[in-house]
Amino acid sequence: MNSGISTMLLPKGGGARRLALACASAWVSVAIIALAIVLQVIDATGSYSAAGLAAAAYGLAAALVSVPRSRLVDRYGPRRTLPALAAVQVTALLLMIGAARMHAGGAVFVVLAAVVSGSTPPLIGFARGRWSDVVPEADLPRAYALTAMLGDLAQIGGAPAAALLATLLNPSAGLAVAALFTTLGLLLIGPQTGPAGAPATDGADEPAADGPAPKESRGVLGAIGFPGLRTIAVGGIGAGLGLGAVDVVVVALATDRGDRWAAGLMLGALGVGGVVGSVLSPKLATYTPGGRYVAGLALLLVSTLALVPTPPEPVVGALLLVVGLAWGVTNVVLYELLDIVVPKSHSTEAWAWLSTAESVGAAAGAALAGALAAHSLTLGFAVIPAAVAAGLLAGLVGRHTLTAPEPAAGPSVPTVPAR
Repeated sequence: MNSGISTMLLPKGGGARRLALACASAWVSVAIIALAIVLQVIDATGSYSAAGLAAAAYGLAAALVSVPRSRLVDRYGPRRTLPALAAVQVTALLLMIGAARMHAGGAVFVVLAAVVSGSTPPLIGFARGRWSDVVPEADLPRAYALTAMLGDLAQIGGAPAAALLATLLNPSAGLAVAALFTTLGLLLIGPQTGPAGAPATDGADEPAADGPAPKESRGVLGAIGFPGLRTIAVGGIGAGLGLGAVDVVVVALATDRGDRWAAGLMLGALGVGGVVGSVLSPKLATYTPGGRYVAGLALLLVSTLALVPTPPEPVVGALLLVVGLAWGVTNVVLYELLDIVVPKSHSTEAWAWLSTAESVGAAAGAALAGALAAHSLTLGFAVIPAAVAAGLLAGLVGRHTLTAPEPAAGPSVPTVPAR
């Protein structure tokens, strides 16, 4: 392993290492929990319909609650909100395990799935906003790359891990592991939960006091009132729509050609490319974040355009490796831009807006690609670059917004310097 990668994987300082481990724990919990719920409901009720409703409730609650929940963290302070949310989520997971033992009806699992999703503590978004407190500014690209890479690895391994736990132990094991990693992430991140902006350097990881973060208000809109966040949120919808479509059309392609097993390999190439892109991203940090963001989307567009003619599976796999690489680079830049386009007092909420935009885009992309692929695989693949092109256009038009926001009118408020 070269020194650059090892430095990124092993950040200097106790606070940075705890934050990295907290990110890893939170990503593992998020990656396991959705499939673990589906497996538990099927095992307990024998109903695929109930499992589908529980999965839908989980996804809907995430979409509806993510931004308000993160806004509460920014407003009332993490020490008050993160433990409370974690306690509710862990309790709901344990209740779901108990309900399975009692062979409860499907409606119980649907309600609990919504509670589990709605109470998920935004540990990843909060941790992303705290990197600037625990590492030097020059090391921030590596820290963001590490966070993105951990997410990619968790997404690659999360579903297989949940299935393996259910097979070797019990479907409840996945829920128990998710609860364990949520708790572990909260404990690891605990020393960082002082007021936003209070440095937590290696010599002084504990902030002096807790409390709500200082605000730079944008009225009822909150973080989305900042133009730069709107720009990258629109880009997130486009990229999410394209990547959501990939999951469906790749499976459709493999099924249509009688090689369904190949879908896993092709999608695996996408995940591997994402990890490689995350690792390589810090090497490009000499260019401006706004420029790297637009360039990443441009590479994503070119690589997805090559998918439209529906080439053979090996070629699709190779192209998806490049698609994943482009998205890995772009995703890390998004972490940097969140530090630039909104003040730290809105950092957790800003992450929630971006995550929600990407999730909404992915859901829409999957649905649209599925409908089109039923008629033509070429049309299904065409959804991908079309969506990415929309995100790229938003990035080009709004590139001037990818800078530090102006102070809000009123009393003097410190601004966040552009990184």
